[in-house]
Amino acid sequence: MAELEPSRLALLVVHLVGIALIVGPYLARFRDLARLDARIPLAGAIVQFLAALGLVIVREATEEGVTGGMVAVKIIVSLCVLGVTIVAVDLKREKRAVHERWLHVSAAVALLNAIIAIVWA
Repeated sequence: MAELEPSRLALLVVHLVGIALIVGPYLARFRDLARLDARIPLAGAIVQFLAALGLVIVREATEEGVTGGMVAVKIIVSLCVLGVTIVAVDLKREKRAVHERWLHVSAAVALLNAIIAIVWA
């Protein structure tokens, strides 16, 4: 369905912007993650998860369709990014230095998510 192509492309852009909201602040504050405002990566994780769901819905509505494996991988990786980011934000609120490790994991999984979005989109 060609009429859904603009929606798919818009969702892909929103998805990548969400990932950029996770990775960008992380890279900007790489040497001092304690000063990172963790709400920005959290907002990015929420945006990229919702956009991933939208991408799956749009692909399902088109003639391309989706396989169960593709949907599972995309949703699981998006949920991992969201979950890890939530953990990092909660640990930061408790002022525990261990939250920096979780931010490393969040950024790494978000980059993996970007690669999946580009390859499978």
